[in-house]
Amino acid sequence: MAADQFLYNTENHPKGAHPFPTFAIRDGGVFTTVHHSDGADPHPWYVVKDDHKLYPTPHHPQRAPETVPWYAIKGQNVYPVEGHPHGVQSIAWFELRTNPAPLNLP
Repeated sequence: MAADQFLYNTENHPKGAHPFPTFAIRDGGVFTTVHHSDGADPHPWYVVKDDHKLYPTPHHPQRAPETVPWYAIKGQNVYPVEGHPHGVQSIAWFELRTNPAPLNLP
């Protein structure tokens, strides 16, 4: 099944910008892709809830609480929020796109 949306690391992400999507959102689940540093996982690491926030699932490697969001989608950007180990960030870590084409990075 094709992904609905893709998350690309921005230059603000701790691992830096990435020209290919590191996560794919399908049917409300957020899955790592082959471009993620941990590789593709057939199980979702996050679920997108009605509040437009990403909550960890039992499949997330850090086994984080499933009731506290790690990220929030605001427009075409995704920001770490209260549940993320790095805390709330005012700069986007991901850009949300509908096309999995590579980005032209400097």
